[in-house]
Amino acid sequence: MGISQSERVGSGMENRRAFILIGGILISIIFFLPRFLPAKTPPLKNFDHPRLIETQELQNITNHPSVRIIDMRTSLPDYLKGHVPNAVYLHFENLMAPDKGIPDQAPDRICLERLLGDNLSFSNNMWVILYSEKSNPNATFLAWTLDLLGHKKVGILNGGWEKWISEKLPTTQEYPSLLPNKFFGKVIRDTLAEKKWVRDQLTAKNVVILDARPPKQYSGEEGEEIRRGHIPGAKN
Repeated sequence: MGISQSERVGSGMENRRAFILIGGILISIIFFLPRFLPAKTPPLKNFDHPRLIETQELQNITNHPSVRIIDMRTSLPDYLKGHVPNAVYLHFENLMAPDKGIPDQAPDRICLERLLGDNLSFSNNMWVILYSEKSNPNATFLAWTLDLLGHKKVGILNGGWEKWISEKLPTTQEYPSLLPNKFFGKVIRDTLAEKKWVRDQLTAKNVVILDARPPKQYSGEEGEEIRRGHIPGAKN
């Protein structure tokens, strides 16, 4: 039994309607779906050495899976009241240990590897962004420690916590969920200056010794050291 002309026409119209409907659905998916997908994380710039980063740059990467943000402010209660999203907390005293009777020295490599990997879920492939208050050098001390261990992917927030909140950028009270990770350091001896070498360079014209402590500690007016003051010839 053959198909009539009217049946063929009706079938063709239904096919066209179906084609138009499917095409409309596909166009809608292509147009609207990106609005419901999570934002693509921006690419990170390679760090060849520790450097300053700006607040807007940090804001763009707070959720980046290859970034570990570390809050180095002195007060844990201040961190609990509010911090940069996804920032973990590290007190500076965890970065210091006595060495041969001398206080406040960097711990040994294995202790630092465990601290950074097990406690802060940090790995060699990650970028680390540090911040603290303007009044303390905690972030820069950790930056130097990481540089000592051969890790160059280090950023220090320019202006610190004060600049972040002054620009009314997002804060949170949530502590990020972390799993233990593996970090392996390799001490770069060129980063260190031994006491004998410094003593031999006191009168050298091609060497500048910088004392980065607060001015009153440099001058000897303040300080917890038994012998106050500074290394002869050092600049503040």
